[in-house]
Parts: sequence; structure tokens; C-alpha cells
Amino acid sequence: MQLRGAEPDIARLLPAYDAVVLPSVREGCPLVAIEAFAAGVPVVGYDVPGVRDALSHFGRGVLVPEADGPAGLASALQMLRAGAMARSGLMAAAKQAVHAGAPAVVAQGLLAAYQDASAR
Repeated sequence: MQLRGAEPDIARLLPAYDAVVLPSVREGCPLVAIEAFAAGVPVVGYDVPGVRDALSHFGRGVLVPEADGPAGLASALQMLRAGAMARSGLMAAAKQAVHAGAPAVVAQGLLAAYQDASAR
């Protein structure tokens, strides 16, 4: 395992990853999870606020109860490794969700909502 620290061009590197693990027990909005989903990389993390939100809204990552600790994260990674079909399904759903959260798509939705509201 290699810890890289801040990486300005992470989007270029992420496709080479088998998975991204978020061992945070407290997290705001883990942007790396969204970047991983966009790159087609599954995410495993603790079921805590922030991580839970990103994995349920933007992707279909694997949430592990915090009480399961590192062994739970390792077990989830093994599950992903063993289940290629489940992994590809997770990633297809994640890529769709990331597209739905793209700034241009969100802006178009807001514009439509405003136009609808002003027409009433």
C-alpha cells in the first residue's frame, strides 16, 4: 500500500485503483468518493455521516458499520474482489449518479424548475 497524500491530478490515477477505502469516522463531503465513482472505482467506507451520504447519493459503494472496524473494511474489500458482477453493477449505478450531479445537469434542472415556477 502506498499513501500518496494530496494528489492534484487524482482523476488521471484513479482508474488504476481496485478500490478506494474511506476509513474516516467523521467526514464532511468526501470528494474522493465522487471522483472514484466517476472513474469507475468502487468505494468502501464506514457507515458514518458524510461517507453514507456520498455513497448513497452519488454511488453505490459498500458501507461498513463503524463498530466492525478495519476487519469490516477488509471483509467488504474481499466481497468486492470476489463478486465481479456485483462490482460492475455498483459502478454502473455510480457513474449514472455522478452524471446526474454534474454541474451542467444540475443547472439545467434548476433552470427548468425556475421556468416552471415562473409560468404559474
